[in-house]
Amino acid sequence: MHWLNDFDRHMHAAFEEAAQRIRQFPAPLNHEGLNYLKGFDIRVKDGIHNYICYLLPFWLERMSSLHLAPEQKEHLQQIAQSIAAGNIMGMLHYFIHDDLMDASATATEDNGAALIQNLRRLLPLSELLHSEYTGILSRIAGHRPEYWLYRRQYTYDWARAVQHEQHPGHFMDHLPLITGRASPLRLSAVVMLLEAGLPALVPGILQQLDLALLLLQMNDDAADWQEDLRLHNYNCLLSLIHEEAVPAADHPPEAFYILDEQTVRHYIYDRNILRHYANIAHEQYYSQPARPADNMDLLQFCEELVQQLDQLAAAIEASRNMLLQQGSLFYYVNPPKLL
Repeated sequence: MHWLNDFDRHMHAAFEEAAQRIRQFPAPLNHEGLNYLKGFDIRVKDGIHNYICYLLPFWLERMSSLHLAPEQKEHLQQIAQSIAAGNIMGMLHYFIHDDLMDASATATEDNGAALIQNLRRLLPLSELLHSEYTGILSRIAGHRPEYWLYRRQYTYDWARAVQHEQHPGHFMDHLPLITGRASPLRLSAVVMLLEAGLPALVPGILQQLDLALLLLQMNDDAADWQEDLRLHNYNCLLSLIHEEAVPAADHPPEAFYILDEQTVRHYIYDRNILRHYANIAHEQYYSQPARPADNMDLLQFCEELVQQLDQLAAAIEASRNMLLQQGSLFYYVNPPKLL
């Protein structure tokens, strides 16, 4: 996995820079910030690792350096590390908001109100993290008028995606909303390419990035469908099952999911809809036009995401075949597991 292993020290440096910035926050928010960071830190084995968030600047730096003089390369390496650190703090900011929105959906449950209250304590921290994130990008590219246009557009895209998260319908019919919640990440890609003097590559790289964001969401949704079904969160896999299980005439246009867990499990384990789901990922990946300026790290990352869905579908198929050979007892003793 060159897209990951080649950048180990770069990721460590980016997390250390983010930690140093958080240490400067006023107490006790600095301590809360460092504790929150630990849950996502690449240096912590059991953390949540959102690789694309902090690897994207380094992928683009490696690609861009082929076009630069030696002194420009060193400058771009420093820019990439700062943007990666900024992305880490932006990631924390948006995770706090996501958790708060999810908690609001379960506020009627026993721990819902307490969870919301705890997350509200993090809102001041979230504001400081967002200020650092935007401050880093603005200091790097704020002198460029196009930066502010991109920033406003991606803020709009994020807000639109959050506002319309519970839209019904097949996820492939709503791609801007599927990838829109990750729109802030697009801004870091634009800044990297502008600083490298490669604005002509922006459209192609953004198209690659959108593919990666879609494939990431498809993988996450295959793993999180039970929670998303309970919280009524939009989920790509559930949208596909909903389209097949519930005729359009049977629900109003504004309806979300008319599904229960038994129906979802039937489509996953008996009808193996994950094969169809994985085939959609294949089609999206292989329909991308090949360009000389493609980022190879980003392409390899996308390829692995497609392979993960393939492996998941294959595991379900293997479990069904074993069930046919050994009977229903095998199914209940060794149920197939999603991601």
